[in-house]
Amino acid sequence: MQIINSIHEKINDSTVICIGNFDGLHIVHQKIILQVIEDAKKNSYKSMVITFKEHPLFILNSEKKPKLLMSLDEKIEMLREMGVDYLCLFDFSEVKNISQEKFLKYLSTNYNIKKIVCGFNFKFGYKNKGNVQYLKQMSSIFGYDVEIFDSFNISNKKVSSTKIRTYIQYGEIEKANKLLGRPFTIKNVVVKGKQLGRQLGFPTANMEVNPLFCIPQNGVYATITEIDGEKFPSMTNIGYNPTFKNKYISIETHVLNFTGDLYGKTMKVNFIKKLRNEILFPDVHSLTDQLKKDKENAYEVTKKYLK
Repeated sequence: MQIINSIHEKINDSTVICIGNFDGLHIVHQKIILQVIEDAKKNSYKSMVITFKEHPLFILNSEKKPKLLMSLDEKIEMLREMGVDYLCLFDFSEVKNISQEKFLKYLSTNYNIKKIVCGFNFKFGYKNKGNVQYLKQMSSIFGYDVEIFDSFNISNKKVSSTKIRTYIQYGEIEKANKLLGRPFTIKNVVVKGKQLGRQLGFPTANMEVNPLFCIPQNGVYATITEIDGEKFPSMTNIGYNPTFKNKYISIETHVLNFTGDLYGKTMKVNFIKKLRNEILFPDVHSLTDQLKKDKENAYEVTKKYLK
C-alpha cells in the first residue's frame, strides 16, 4: 500500500476511490472499501482510500470532537491488511477551505478517478457544501461513475461510529463489536502500576489512559490479549479500584496463562464482554474471592474465540 500525504501529489494510475474519516472502520466502512477494491481489480484500476490524519472536528470544533475508536496507525494497518493500493492521508487543515468543485478537480486531475463509492450521507468541500447529488451532477464533467451505499441497519439500529462510541461508553461491548465486525481494542505500551494486583495473586499489565480515545465503561471485562503475536485469555478492569481508593482511572489486564515481564511491551487488548460493574468491596479477601470468579467467567467467555 502506497501512502500519499498531499492532495497535490500526483500518481500515474487510474483509480476507484472512497473518501471519509472512517473512524473505527466499522462494517459499513469495510463494505464500502471492499467494493472499491473489487471494482478496481475488476477493471485493472487501483483502489484508493482518502482520509485524514486527524478527525475533522479536532480542527473545526474542538469542543465537539469525539473520542476516537482507533489510532491512525491502527487504521493504516487495517487498510493495508484489507488490500488497499493507495491511502491518501490528508491534513484536514490543507483541504477544509477548498470548494467542492475544486476538490473534485484536484482528485480527478491527480488521481485519474474512474469511480467514487460513498455512503448516502457523504459530504465534502468547504463547509460540507458538496454531497452525493453534487457528485452525480459533476460525474459527466470529470468522467467518473458514482455508486451510493444506503444506510445499513443491524437490529433496527443504524451502523455509525457515533452509535459504536455510545455502546462502548455504556459497557455494551457485544453490541459495539457487532457493528465493528470485530472486537473493540485498546493497544498501548505496558507501564508500571502500583502492583496491587500482584499482591492479591492477580498481577496486571497496566496501560495509560489516553484522553483522546474512547474507553469502555468502568467495570471488569472478559478480554483476549495479544502479546508478540500470541493470543491469551484475560480479564481487564477499567476504573478507580474503589477498594484501594485510587484517584485516577486505570486500565489493568490480568493475562491468564502468561508468565514473564510485560513492561515496555506493546499489548493489544480485545474486549469481548462486560462481566460486572466496578464494586467497592468491604475488604481485600472479598475482592480476591470475586477476582477468582471473574477469572473463571473470563475463561468461559473467551474459550470459543481461542480454539
